[in-house]
Amino acid sequence: MDIHAIESAAQLAWPALIEQSATTGVLRFAAGVSRRANSMNPYLDKAVDCRALCQETEGFFQSHQHPVIVKVLVARSGMVCDFLALDAHLDTAGYGKEGDTIVMGLPLQTLENSAGADPRRAAHRNWCLTSETANDWSLAWHEVRGLPETHQLVHSQIVARIAAPRQLLCVRDANGKALATGFAVNQYGCLGIFGMATRLAHRRIGLSQLLIQQLLLWGKAQGAGFAYLQVETTNAAARALYEKSGFRNEYSYWYRVKNFNTQGELS
Repeated sequence: MDIHAIESAAQLAWPALIEQSATTGVLRFAAGVSRRANSMNPYLDKAVDCRALCQETEGFFQSHQHPVIVKVLVARSGMVCDFLALDAHLDTAGYGKEGDTIVMGLPLQTLENSAGADPRRAAHRNWCLTSETANDWSLAWHEVRGLPETHQLVHSQIVARIAAPRQLLCVRDANGKALATGFAVNQYGCLGIFGMATRLAHRRIGLSQLLIQQLLLWGKAQGAGFAYLQVETTNAAARALYEKSGFRNEYSYWYRVKNFNTQGELS
């Protein structure tokens, strides 16, 4: 799958609250909820002016009192943007490296329609697979991951802003407690899978694999021909799960981050 198509679909699948087109890329802000929605995304098809990019990015994020974040992709043939030069410039300028991520992909043409279609195949019986609203799904995701609800409202607003067809799924026990979550967005036939999480006590019993299969089947029924997901390089367990489901490495990216000091200046 073309890297430009995946990156374009991924941006639309996880919308920021504020998005601004600059001369060097797209600036995105969502009150600090995820680096993906709070970063400068350089244009892939334009030569990069590293100094101009830093100036635009730092001005934008300083106005929002948020750390300066730039997304850097691994250099690939066909890209006009020189990410090697950009990464070196940001490193020299004091931007730290964070969030090494692999993008994995899976063609859906060979996906069997019956694969994982029956939710009762999972190891637990006292649960149900439910389709959720944006707010309920966001609450479930925070609960499963054990995160504070500090950013939950903004998180649910981002999910609610997704304009493309989406499927928000949650596995809940008999008492309604969330056990696992995942959602998919079909953007121009490119299916993005996000929000995969399983409660610690309920891992390794097939819930995540079930969710992936259900989301893939939904996407194929929506006309998607290719699925992708993003996973941090250090998350070996998740990578193994996705490989078991047929996903393979496509490319990688990371973030360069620079913080403000207590006086509001860049450090």
